This record gives sequence, C-alpha cells and structure tokens, in this order.
Amino acid sequence: MGIPRDCKDTLVELMEQYGVATVLEDRRCVGRSIDLSFKGELRAEQEPAAKALLAQDIGVLSATTAFGKTVISAYLIGQHKVNTLVLVPSNALLTQWKTLLEQFLSIQEILPEPPKKRTRKKKVSIIGQIGSGMQGLSTRQNTQNLRGCKQRRSKEPHRVSRFHTAP
Repeated sequence: MGIPRDCKDTLVELMEQYGVATVLEDRRCVGRSIDLSFKGELRAEQEPAAKALLAQDIGVLSATTAFGKTVISAYLIGQHKVNTLVLVPSNALLTQWKTLLEQFLSIQEILPEPPKKRTRKKKVSIIGQIGSGMQGLSTRQNTQNLRGCKQRRSKEPHRVSRFHTAP
C-alpha cells in the first residue's frame, strides 16, 4: 500500500493500536552524490528554518515574500549534496532559481561530453532544465541526471501531489 509521506507516523500508531503488524519498505531513491557546497550565508531569521528542515525527512517551508526560501533551498541542496529536482510553474521563476542556484552553489561536477554533431554549439550549464520552451535537459543523455533525484523542491508545493510514487 502506498501512503502519503506525512501520514506514516499516524498510520503506524493506528495499526499498533489495533494490534496490526506493520512492515515498512522505503522505495524512495537515494539520489546521486554530487560535489557541491553552499557559498552563501543565511540570515539570522533563516537559520532556524533551515535547521528545522535539515532535521526532518520531509517538510514544507512556508514564508513571506523576500524571506529567502530559494536561498534556504540552495543551502539544503548544499548540505544534502545530491542531485535535486526543482519544480517551478513559470519561466520567470525558472530564471530566478537558475540564477540564485548559480550564485549560491559552488558546483564541482563535470558535465558529460555531448555527442559530436555538426550543429551550432549550445551553451551547456550544470544546472539544466526541462520545459519552459527550453531544450536544456531534453536530450536522452541529459535526462540521466534526473533519474534517482533524492530531493525535490517546489516553488509552489500546493501544485505538487503529496502522494509519493516510486520512479
């Protein structure tokens, strides 16, 4: 049976209350380790939020405009050091995220060599994208980077299903 991630503890307690044995199998991907670090500094009001999110397996950060949610996400990516899928609903937010990730993360990964073609050279970035009219990660070779993402970040989590399905 698949259950929403944030219901696990409640469901286990309920099963124990009725004497039902539970066996949990975590099928989430562990992600691929990447060589990166956070090169910014959190503000005093951001530190408790970042520490609370680091201490938990899942979480949602809901804060006011200009609180620094994207910077906190960059910090979390830098702490976890695994490939991460970021979901955003618009081109403007995509551009904002890419800019801030490039600003706040020092990424030491080496991009795989693209296949040789006789076409114009495209600018390649370690921070790729899919959708929004761009071809950044739409090739077969680059989509390999998305497989097994341990972390998923979303600008508007209410648009993303809480129900986790195994890849």
